[in-house]
Amino acid sequence: MWSSWFARTFTRASTTSLSACPGWGTSSSKRPISPSGRRCAHLASPISSSPKNARRIRCKAGLTKSTKFLVGWGWTGVTWRCRGMPPVLPSANSGGSALDCPFRLHVVATIIAIANQKGGVGKTTTTANLGASLAELGQRVLLVDLDPQGNLTAAFGVKADSSIADALLDRARPLPVVIIENSQHPGVSLVPSAIALATAEAALMAKLGREMRLRDQIQAIADRFDFILIDTPPSLGLLTINSLVAAQVVIVPTEARFFSIQGLQMLQDSISETLYLNASLKVMGILLSKIDTRLREERAVSKFLRERWGELVFSTEIKTNSKILEAGSAGVSVFRYNGAGKAAASYLALAREVMSRV
Repeated sequence: MWSSWFARTFTRASTTSLSACPGWGTSSSKRPISPSGRRCAHLASPISSSPKNARRIRCKAGLTKSTKFLVGWGWTGVTWRCRGMPPVLPSANSGGSALDCPFRLHVVATIIAIANQKGGVGKTTTTANLGASLAELGQRVLLVDLDPQGNLTAAFGVKADSSIADALLDRARPLPVVIIENSQHPGVSLVPSAIALATAEAALMAKLGREMRLRDQIQAIADRFDFILIDTPPSLGLLTINSLVAAQVVIVPTEARFFSIQGLQMLQDSISETLYLNASLKVMGILLSKIDTRLREERAVSKFLRERWGELVFSTEIKTNSKILEAGSAGVSVFRYNGAGKAAASYLALAREVMSRV
């Protein structure tokens, strides 16, 4: 049952859709064409301030097959950004407006819950370093710390006056107000947690639409980011349910130990219970984390998982590395702590694999 369920739910999910702009017809299959010779600026937010990264790109005849957008009409002009493009600025000497195309193209974020009901499998470490890796590849990333322990918030060395608890409980602080831009990690923003989130979970029980609180908050800012990663608590409570309702896909970190497989079964049950609130929720992949290939048991479990669930298991493995622990203790990602090391290379490989599955 477990393996067949994962096989049904695995998909290379498309989290954005392409529809025709009203100015170019109504057929949903018609690809919008940019007028020849007009200029667009591929922008990322936050925009790099480095002059050497600034450049202008001419519009192509259309969008590439691998790029899908949600298209809407804009009267004031347009900026569009393709997935995989690096952050760029319009050149001051290039001439013409950066907003001179007849389309308004919005990239809708891929929302990923990093989940496993078993603790100590590397959820927070995965969230922090995968987010930093995606930012290194030019993606706009928002990290949401939904664990009352606040380990993700601490991992980035952040102290905040408000937290995700304020947004969930309508304390006049919606999610855009709570978001913190991380100056040490350009391209990565954070919604911090606080110890008050533990009591907020109990307070949510009396709220209408309590399971959809996080989803509603995230949908309001989804077009500002390419990826939104949610670090979940190690329990099936209201906070975990909120994360699964808000997410489009789930990444499941797990250790290569036989008792860790029980956590996968528990997560299956949790997702099954959530499907009536989020019928489109899919499992993107299982991540082997904190692997020590010197141990016979871990080699055997890794082989077992790959034989049983095949391509659902990420090709990239995150091996045990002291630099990962040291980076977390220093309040930075592995890229700021030891960017040339093996740990950083592994997380970059994981980020590319995640982007290929979107």
